[in-house]
Amino acid sequence: MMLTDSITRQTLKQQRQVILKLFDAEDWSAKQAELTENHLCELLRYYPKVHDTFRQLLVYFDTHKIVFPTYRNLQDLFTQALSKEDNRLNQLMLLIPHSQQEQLLELINNEDGISQLNTIHSDQKDFKYTAVKAEAAKAWGITDLYLFTKTFLPTLKLSKKAIRYYADLAEQYAASRLRRLNKPQQLLQIICFVYHRYQQIMDNFITSFMFHTRYIMDAGKIHADKAMAEHNSNLVVDLPKLANFLKWFPHRNPDLSHDELNQEAYKILPEKEFSTLVEFLGGSTFDKKSSKSGFLFGVITLICSLFETNFINGSICLL
Repeated sequence: MMLTDSITRQTLKQQRQVILKLFDAEDWSAKQAELTENHLCELLRYYPKVHDTFRQLLVYFDTHKIVFPTYRNLQDLFTQALSKEDNRLNQLMLLIPHSQQEQLLELINNEDGISQLNTIHSDQKDFKYTAVKAEAAKAWGITDLYLFTKTFLPTLKLSKKAIRYYADLAEQYAASRLRRLNKPQQLLQIICFVYHRYQQIMDNFITSFMFHTRYIMDAGKIHADKAMAEHNSNLVVDLPKLANFLKWFPHRNPDLSHDELNQEAYKILPEKEFSTLVEFLGGSTFDKKSSKSGFLFGVITLICSLFETNFINGSICLL
């Protein structure tokens, strides 16, 4: 059957409504545009990258069975939502106390040729003393700012992913680029960077601690193995002396005095070697666990001594 007449707009609209009703879906409207824009503003706090936000918006449309808008409408939605989120963050940034603003902006100044920001975001090279000391100096320098960011960042209502995103922007680009941004954007990226970088430095300390702990435990094992080898080596040397002593003792000179007898006996088998042989003959073996524990206790005692030496006026002195 062929249709002789053209389909009117009214018919198309009616058919469209029938299809929407069958799928329990809603057509795009001004009401949906307002709701979607509000939802988009919320999404930008969790997914600051536009392509991530767009994926989440597709999930929103699918969940609520909303007809996808035109490209122009979608473009307008993102433009308005991004503008609102920028304005919201800019207003909150300007609420930062003036003293904290100066400290944050000081990080991107390069009066000496290199900014503090470049120094702070350089990675720890290794687990040696110099590298750990440099990392501690970085943490000490931004401790006050970090304590401020811990209380201020929750007011921005940004997700951890969003904080990491803004921190990465400050880390990936040079300080000169940050200085070209407007002041609120400078503060936003720097405050997120300080918060994230301080925690990263603390993670580096934990990793360094674990590395040195494993190193000390391995050194303790090596010490115990070496002590056991020396113990066994001494037994090999001492057993022939014991044999000579046992041969000599039944045939000793009965006229020797007590002191002379001791002197002759200790010439054959030194007194200090008696205890080792007694333990061996009694069935006792070398206690590797005690040897390792003794080594570790000595190391811990030394570390505590160094810690106490560098603990000045109730605060740890950076070595």
